[in-house]
Amino acid sequence: MQLAHFISNPNDRVARCIRWFGRHRLILLSILVGFLAGMLAVLLKIFIHFLQDWLKGGLDPSGPNWRLIVLPVVGVLISVLFVRFVLRRPLAKGLSSLIYAMSGEKTSIPRSHTYAHLLTSAPTVAFGGSVGLEAPIVLTGAAVGDNVAQSLRLSNQERTLLAACGSAAGIAAIFNSPVAGVVLAFEVLLTEVTAPAFVPLLIAAATGAVVSRVTYSGQLFFLITQGWVMRALPYYVVLGLGCGLLSAYIIRVSFFMERLFTRWKSTYIKALVGSLAVGILLFLMPPLYGEGYDTVAVLFAGQSSQLLDGTVFQDLGQTLWLPVLFSVAIILVKVVATAVTVGAGGNGGIFAPSLFTGALVGFAFTQTVGLLGLAELNQSNFVAVAMAGVLAGVIHAPLTAIFLIAEVTGGYVLFIPLMIVAALSYVVSRIFEPYSVYTKILASQGMWSQHNHDRTVLARMDLDALLETDFATVTPQTTLGELAEIIAQSTRNIFPVVNPNGKLLGVIYLDDIRPYMFRTDLYQVLVADDVMNRPPAVIERDLEMARVMRLFEKHRAWNLPVTDKGRYVGFVSQSRILSTYRRTLMLQESTRQPDEMSEMAAAEVLSEPEPPRDV
Repeated sequence: MQLAHFISNPNDRVARCIRWFGRHRLILLSILVGFLAGMLAVLLKIFIHFLQDWLKGGLDPSGPNWRLIVLPVVGVLISVLFVRFVLRRPLAKGLSSLIYAMSGEKTSIPRSHTYAHLLTSAPTVAFGGSVGLEAPIVLTGAAVGDNVAQSLRLSNQERTLLAACGSAAGIAAIFNSPVAGVVLAFEVLLTEVTAPAFVPLLIAAATGAVVSRVTYSGQLFFLITQGWVMRALPYYVVLGLGCGLLSAYIIRVSFFMERLFTRWKSTYIKALVGSLAVGILLFLMPPLYGEGYDTVAVLFAGQSSQLLDGTVFQDLGQTLWLPVLFSVAIILVKVVATAVTVGAGGNGGIFAPSLFTGALVGFAFTQTVGLLGLAELNQSNFVAVAMAGVLAGVIHAPLTAIFLIAEVTGGYVLFIPLMIVAALSYVVSRIFEPYSVYTKILASQGMWSQHNHDRTVLARMDLDALLETDFATVTPQTTLGELAEIIAQSTRNIFPVVNPNGKLLGVIYLDDIRPYMFRTDLYQVLVADDVMNRPPAVIERDLEMARVMRLFEKHRAWNLPVTDKGRYVGFVSQSRILSTYRRTLMLQESTRQPDEMSEMAAAEVLSEPEPPRDV
């Protein structure tokens, strides 16, 4: 009978075979996830290139193109209409939501994300939206990994790891850069990861890179260099500092624009106005079109005169300073175009725009130094290291930036300049912006803390889930006799005093009325208003948990009342907060160490009762 069941249930058969491999099942699954994520990344890239070649084929390279104003409108509207009528649910964009999900107790990515980000980012980028494909590909890869794990009912820590494997494979496939994919996974997504987790990540990234190499061969950029010279070292230092300042600017502008579009309620007006604004920017500055990698390739080839092709400025004459000034304008405007594209309803990320901006920074820097007669610098070298510098400063991931640029350009001889520029940019950016472009929005909502792990864990706890509502309430007119009857039936020693509208007036502690409990002559004389006290502090329902804990520490209290605009809703106890905090840490530890825990221990942790509601 068991054999018949085994044969007739293929899903169960596959699940049993994978379990048979024990811990090694992650190796097999990482290959599967890497293959799927890599194929999706390659298919998206091929489709985007085909569509862009077709759309750009009708553009006139000899002058301004009015069609550039309309194309982003079409791409953004396709994305908005897909989300509105096909997906029929909000679609979180960018890596902020993924980072938050993977840092918590439970990684759960909707199945629709395995295709929704691809189908919305494709028209956005192909029709000129000034964003990158990396964030949608990372999100798609993570969704593939998580849903494969969900279908096999794997533990949460294995789901989180496979989600990271999908993300690493996506980056490895799109850039042909497996090392950068692995480094991005643990530097940005899995901020705390153990050595055993590297094996599935390495295998998934390698699988994604192999898929890309077989189906979509070719290096993204070609860097022709003989190495770097010591006399250029001071200029690399200056470039690193400049990249750090620019990165802080990009983070702030991106955050400001995101908040601005969030307050805009009308979806269709926002889409039309925002995409039209992007179109106007494209008309004035065609290099802003899409990811911008064509422009980066032009700069690597030393053909900077092509920057002005198809612009309203190409008839002004090829003065030496005009390309530099044009590049500076694009550098300052690129982040605005990216933020407006996403805010209007398009789908994409800041990854490619950071690389694009960095390339222009390297070009403008070398040209400025040369035109001022200070030195003759290798333009290709500075373009490459500036790309790493801006990326490191914007996403706060210097190792990812270093290995990515080294791999995609073949510029391993530039490792020392890459390290110097990326490190300086990262340090300077952190001085002005403690949070990356991905975590700044989380930090603004009290959901993330880069420097305080305790605060991050507390931010994930929900005050409503910790509320205790089994306290018997009394009114100011409740007599001592009535109070004695309430006490006899209660298991608590605190009694909130509320008025008829539910407003909290004070609290009565059992110790306060203990001296009068047997004074029957006072049962009808003494009322609650006579013996109640003001609580040491009152917690508002929307107060973040870090501030709640500070109130407990300040007043050395074990229980504090919670109100909602003055109305009593319950009590929260320090002991319950600490218990939930400890359980959250246990679950996070199990996520970080999937191969160091036995299945029995993992099940024991995951089966612990949860509060009614968790974030």
